[in-house]
Amino acid sequence: MNIELLTILLIASVLLLSLVGVLLWRTGGDAAQVERIKAWALAAVGAAYNVAIDELKITGELPSGEKRRELAVAYYQTIPEDERTFTAEEFANAVELVFELVDWGGTQLHEYLD
Repeated sequence: MNIELLTILLIASVLLLSLVGVLLWRTGGDAAQVERIKAWALAAVGAAYNVAIDELKITGELPSGEKRRELAVAYYQTIPEDERTFTAEEFANAVELVFELVDWGGTQLHEYLD
């Protein structure tokens, strides 16, 4: 997967996760909860992008499985403590979700183009 495709899929992930936040807010979630989800989504997508780019540079492939979680937790440790609004586990789960969306989007795109 090339960097341009990865970038497009990550932007789509941000939009999808933002939509989830808006839907949550419209169905009774409070504004603070929506802001937390937006921060979580943006941080996760940013981390997934950085993790993916670093791994692409090193191995030429996107990370998979447990390697994703390890890299996400390592990236989480670089966030200043006063800026963390979620736990390392929540952060790793969010990054994993972003990678799942990217994998799914890539699969759908390849099927569409074939």
